[in-house]
Amino acid sequence: MPETTGNRAQEEFTLLIRGLDDIWAATQLQDLIKKEQKDKEFPLIADLIAEFRSYYQCTRPIASGLGTFATLKVAGSSNSQGACTRTGPWIPPNTNFPKFQKGQNSSIF
Repeated sequence: MPETTGNRAQEEFTLLIRGLDDIWAATQLQDLIKKEQKDKEFPLIADLIAEFRSYYQCTRPIASGLGTFATLKVAGSSNSQGACTRTGPWIPPNTNFPKFQKGQNSSIF
């Protein structure tokens, strides 16, 4: 029968998490030991899991591949001009340059 009192579930969860984040696990184990020594109440296992999920989502490394940029709407569009705050359809730049007549020197230099 699984243990329902004490901190065994919290300890086992924390030990399992060591593979993902050793620092977080070590901190939690220290807190559990201190609470046990002072006869304080342990956090619920559901609360501990929720806390770790929030922590891990904020601290885990995120790969910045094409999927990241597509999510940010920077890539994937043929008319993308890079990261910008403008929304709406792409408008090409002004291309109304003066036209040269035949016989004129079309050299810029």
